[in-house]
Amino acid sequence: MSDVSLLREISRDRCGIKASGGIRTLEQAQELILAGATRIGTSYGVSLIQQEKA
Repeated sequence: MSDVSLLREISRDRCGIKASGGIRTLEQAQELILAGATRIGTSYGVSLIQQEKA
């Protein structure tokens, strides 16, 4: 999360931030978005949606 926050601070909203690598739960994805990620890269997309629906 701290890496995403740092990148957001450095970029000053001039570009989007993509978080990826090991994102397997909805909670992880939400924390990264709150930290400043504008995109999530994961192969668990279907699982994240299913977690949201549950």
